[in-house]
Amino acid sequence: MISGIIMITRFVSELLALWILRRWGYDYGNSLVFKWVFAMGTPFIFAIIWGLFASPKAHYQFEGIYKIFFEIVLFSIVALALYTINHHTLAGVYWMIAVLTALLIHKYKI
Repeated sequence: MISGIIMITRFVSELLALWILRRWGYDYGNSLVFKWVFAMGTPFIFAIIWGLFASPKAHYQFEGIYKIFFEIVLFSIVALALYTINHHTLAGVYWMIAVLTALLIHKYKI
């Protein structure tokens, strides 16, 4: 039961990361072309990095504390992107939930 809730929270955190990065990319583009390039490219790059190194079936897996550190760094970057588009409270809440979920997954070995 608890592992299901943790995994759903993790999945939602990952989806929110893609949405936050898309929004950040659109807000920081100078022209309409750059807005769309950044809005599509930033989540795409995040998804590639996540898929290669942090997903459960990643080709290049980190182990133990390195995996947690990597995930916390990625979620911190997403929270910082949310912070820079003036959603300060949401950035803090997102960061706390994402980091807590990463720690719980490691603790319970889910």
